[in-house]
Amino acid sequence: MVGALPHGRELSQVQFERRHRGILILLVFYIAGLVAFGRYRGYDWGHLAIDGGGVTFFSLLAAQPWGGRRLRSSLASLALLSCAALGVHLSGGRIEAHFAFFVVISVLMLYQDWLPFLIAIAYVVGEHGIVGVLIPAAVYDNPDARANPWLWAGIHGAFVLAASAANLVHWRLSEDDLQRVQASDRSYRRLFSGNPQSMYVYDDETLAFLDVNEAAVTHYGYSRDEFLSMSLPDIRPAEDVAALKEALSATGGDVESSGPWRHCTKTAEMILTMVSSHSVRFGERDAHHVMAEDVTEREGLAAQLRHQAFHDPLTDLPNRALLLDRLSVMQQHAQRSGSAVAVLFCDLDGFKPINDSLGHAVGDELLRQTAKRLLTALRAEDTLSRVGGDEFVAVCEVQDEHTAARLAGRLCAALEPAIEPGGHHVRITISIGVALASGTGQPAEE
Repeated sequence: MVGALPHGRELSQVQFERRHRGILILLVFYIAGLVAFGRYRGYDWGHLAIDGGGVTFFSLLAAQPWGGRRLRSSLASLALLSCAALGVHLSGGRIEAHFAFFVVISVLMLYQDWLPFLIAIAYVVGEHGIVGVLIPAAVYDNPDARANPWLWAGIHGAFVLAASAANLVHWRLSEDDLQRVQASDRSYRRLFSGNPQSMYVYDDETLAFLDVNEAAVTHYGYSRDEFLSMSLPDIRPAEDVAALKEALSATGGDVESSGPWRHCTKTAEMILTMVSSHSVRFGERDAHHVMAEDVTEREGLAAQLRHQAFHDPLTDLPNRALLLDRLSVMQQHAQRSGSAVAVLFCDLDGFKPINDSLGHAVGDELLRQTAKRLLTALRAEDTLSRVGGDEFVAVCEVQDEHTAARLAGRLCAALEPAIEPGGHHVRITISIGVALASGTGQPAEE
């Protein structure tokens, strides 16, 4: 039986302060209501001032910030109970007025502490008994009750106690719920603090960091105190902050996976991060919990693989696949602008004998230097590709065939100075064939 009763004092300090403040506000309205009721019943101001002195005294003490939780809640309890007793007195002891004690005790159980509750039961019995003996008319309008005040005090106490059963059950259930939440919170803290992935919590309104785990401290290089003095934009490049706020506005902050985003470490290193985020309550604030995964290495590898898929490994020029893609794009642009596309196929003359006599290493270096020379002869919007051993293709948007011919001449002129691969003095020429497309929808391959 005892095990089914509430434990008491399970409220956090924040919860206590909120409920205590609410009870003090209730006291203000209760006192004002009693004054109005007393005037309605014909009592003068002096009588009301004397009767209400104790209520005011306890209320003022309960409103002071000093003192522990139990002292402040006990003073507020005495103030509320005195209000109920004063209401009974002002009503002339009417039985209906006694129901105020039931309401007051229900309110006091918001403290979830046994002391205010026991004070309330003792007050009901003591006040009904003592005042019932001294001033029976102030407590009872029943002749039998006035004749036996302590008997009726016990009856009132028993009724109040019995009526509190439902409140006691609710109190215990609230404690059980709180314990479950606290246990869940402890589990969450263990998962949050010990997780090897960077995690942090930020305030929805200010974007300030509210909490951060050890992995984030280690990965970003900021201490915990430094993190808690910063906000979300502080770990983003300045030019990305507008995009960050736009994304938060569009999604409300809840994302399964977003990014990669650029984040900055304390050493100004730029890392790429995928984030997942969901809304949480952090204390009294609306917040978001974020898990940030560093994908810099993965994204770098993916970019490298994409580059390798479309570039020649020796010269780093676009390969055949990228050439055809750019040629298609250039054809579409030429069709809209009324210009033409020139494809210049360049074949190095006498490359095989040089490669065979001086070795493949010299031949490879010759191809790399040849690519650089050819690039200097082209414009930034042109494309040069290596499509075979010693074969290069330049794709250029031109006005007519004369422009294409001049480009071919510039490519030939670029190779006139000798090239010195591996310390060898080599002169090389190229043969160029030109195909001209007017942008009429010919396939890029053709």
